[in-house]
Amino acid sequence: MNWSRAWSAAISWFGYTFLFGILGVAIIFIGISTAGINLQNLTSPNMRENSEVILGLIEILVGLVVAVLGAVASFFKVNSEITGEEVSDYLA
Repeated sequence: MNWSRAWSAAISWFGYTFLFGILGVAIIFIGISTAGINLQNLTSPNMRENSEVILGLIEILVGLVVAVLGAVASFFKVNSEITGEEVSDYLA
């Protein structure tokens, strides 16, 4: 593998990670807006407001999982592509 291919793979990994990060942050902001509006009413007996807070917290957790697992998955994707290219070049 030459350095240009290594840098290309690093940029590709960064691009995928950036896209998953943006998607995760968007989901987190949706969760914050869902839960944040009703945080002051957390002690309210109104179950609808409490369920919105819980839904918002779940959305925040999903956003974190999307961002983190997206970064790991993009690493494995780019790494497997590079490994496949190296093996095919070696066998050719």
